[in-house]
Amino acid sequence: MSDFRCVSFRTNRDPDRFPPYIVFAECLCRGCVIDRREDLSYNSVPVMVLLTVLRRTRCPGEQNKDLVQKEVISVPVACTCVLPESS
Repeated sequence: MSDFRCVSFRTNRDPDRFPPYIVFAECLCRGCVIDRREDLSYNSVPVMVLLTVLRRTRCPGEQNKDLVQKEVISVPVACTCVLPESS
């Protein structure tokens, strides 16, 4: 149980984006690990950051030219524990 963790990381690849590779965090648990046990009285949620990337698209009508534009994407970088909303 000492290797138990509630976050994993995967590489997202998009050849039309710069950078083409971005690492995304994924929350693996519903609850939070406290004293090496999952506590379901908390929720595990992703921590998001905004990242500016460059997006490449083909110019309309011109196959040999690309259009590059800035784009802001939301990237999960970690997981954190929160108390669930009470109703």
